[in-house]
Amino acid sequence: LMNGLARVDNEKRVMAEEMEAKMQEKEELLDQVREEYEELGLEYDENEVKKALEVKYLLEQMEKVREDKVRLERELLAALLEREEQINRLRGETEELESKLDVLNK
Repeated sequence: LMNGLARVDNEKRVMAEEMEAKMQEKEELLDQVREEYEELGLEYDENEVKKALEVKYLLEQMEKVREDKVRLERELLAALLEREEQINRLRGETEELESKLDVLNK
């Protein structure tokens, strides 16, 4: 479970780095779009362009979050199943030891 949490923290850091890179990419794209508008002699509305880019970025992030959620749920389920197997194994060993102890006490 702790390894899972450490992985989540690491993934948060990676996502923050990716977000920073996306923001830089967005600024560069805005500059390119502005230049293209100016070359074509069109009116450039930075707010409209930013909104369109933000929607695209948010959709990408939502998809990434969905994928991460599914992956994390699977990892947590696997960890829980492993713990359950360990508990069942320990219960079996305990019962076996109790039986041996009962034999020895008689």
